Amino acid sequence: MVDTTYRVISDAVLAHLKSKCANIRNYDDIPIELKPGYRWDQDNARARFMWEIQANTAVSQESDGNLENSYNSFMNERGINLDEKVTSSGLLNYFVALSIWCASHIVIVSSQLRNDRIICFRSGNTDLSIPENLNKDWIVHATDVTSLIQVATQITTNNIKNYFVRYNEQLYNA
Repeated sequence: MVDTTYRVISDAVLAHLKSKCANIRNYDDIPIELKPGYRWDQDNARARFMWEIQANTAVSQESDGNLENSYNSFMNERGINLDEKVTSSGLLNYFVALSIWCASHIVIVSSQLRNDRIICFRSGNTDLSIPENLNKDWIVHATDVTSLIQVATQITTNNIKNYFVRYNEQLYNA
């Protein structure tokens, strides 16, 4: 087995996720239509109506600390000590836990008003079902720390779910 700790793998995974999640490092670059408080009013004086759209499941800004705390707490709850040396059985448990955490917290955000697809971290999501696409064969090919990190980042990429920003729409007389 590779001589390293889960912390080494975790640090690389967290750095990878922080760089990919737009609502952690690049929140200002997220389109306004996907953020809380978005509201659009269209007034038509000739027809005397008002059309209002307001985001109700928007993307909130998150911090590095929120992502790290969520990840560390989840691993701790699963009995994974990140400071322990990697073992064969422990590695499988770690990768399963990583895939569950990613599938429940890392999402691709989109909406009917934008064509963008943005990767974000969601702290409140709690769907903790085991993803079907966990490929245990990857682990067999991991022969050093670099390949273990590649497996871990591949898991983060393959376990992202879609998240749609939804809007309340209202049409009324002006």
